[in-house]
Amino acid sequence: DQGTSFATLAAEIDDPEDAQRLADYVGLFPRTVQHKITGTWDILYSLKAAGIPVHAITNWSSETWPQGLKAHPELGEVFDTLVVSGREGLIKPDPRIYHLLCERAGVLPQDCVFIDDGAHNVDGAKAVGMDGIHFTDPVALQSALNERGLL
Repeated sequence: DQGTSFATLAAEIDDPEDAQRLADYVGLFPRTVQHKITGTWDILYSLKAAGIPVHAITNWSSETWPQGLKAHPELGEVFDTLVVSGREGLIKPDPRIYHLLCERAGVLPQDCVFIDDGAHNVDGAKAVGMDGIHFTDPVALQSALNERGLL
């Protein structure tokens, strides 16, 4: 996620079979993200339809991001601003990655609602001044966004 290639990491593994498994991971990555969380996409499109900018920070690597796009090409089109940690050499919850998103999107942290399935990443966003929602399921997310008047 911070920019190290899978091949480099695989070369550090002593067991040849495990090293090969890791080296093969990138090409097989689309298999790990075959299914969408349908309700989440519905919410995303509702936000877009309401004119609310939707930005993203992903902790995917620079190698897995293009593979993920093979499974879900719309990921490359739906976000107004996108920060891929593997391209930046930064990962959530490093404060610099949240600030980078804000800089690129032309927004202030206090104007953002950050949503993530990792509570530690939500805590990181809150630490830089963003509002945060810990994603557990689409119903809870819908409710949290309704409470904020976003949907």
